[in-house]
This record gives sequence, C-alpha cells and structure tokens, in this order.
Amino acid sequence: MESSFAIAIAIGLAVAGGIGGFAYVSLKKKFGVRQTAAKLEAERVLSDARKAADARLREASIEAKESVLAARAEFDKTVQVRRQEIQALEKLGMDAAVGMALYKNRVR
Repeated sequence: MESSFAIAIAIGLAVAGGIGGFAYVSLKKKFGVRQTAAKLEAERVLSDARKAADARLREASIEAKESVLAARAEFDKTVQVRRQEIQALEKLGMDAAVGMALYKNRVR
C-alpha cells in the first residue's frame, strides 16, 4: 500500500512538474515575445531619432554656411564702398594739391 501511495505521489509530482514546466515555458515565451517586440520598437524609435538629428544637423550646417556667405558678401560690399570713398578723397586731395600748386605759381 505504501509503495502504491509513493508511486501515486511520484506520478502526481511528475504531472505537477510537467504542468509547471509547461506554464513556465509558455509564460517565458509569451513575455519574451513582448520583450523582443519592445526592443525592436525601441531600436526603431532610436533609429528614427538619430535620422532626425542627423537631418537637423545637416540643415543647421547649411544654414550656417549660408549665413557666412551672406556676411562675406555684405563685408565685400562694404569694403568696395569704402575703397570708392577713399579713391574719391584721394582724387579730391590731388585736385586740391594741383590747384594749390597752380595758385602759388601765379602769385609769384
């Protein structure tokens, strides 16, 4: 009698272990799939964020280059105007010097 009771307990434990093992594997698989999906979604979000950041960085770089080119054009324009002013003043000074020399020669 005791041996049949021990066999029944052993069979019961084996069945319980099998059911427990099956439940464990099933739950692990179910949550593993969820974790895998979450990881894939996280990787996709990070990839999209990196692409957006790279695009914004390129845009900012282009904007900075355009700003530098516009500042350079403005500087070149200012320099040209200043050179014209200097040339006009030099011509005026030379005309004044020539006029003064002619005046001194007449006075003598």
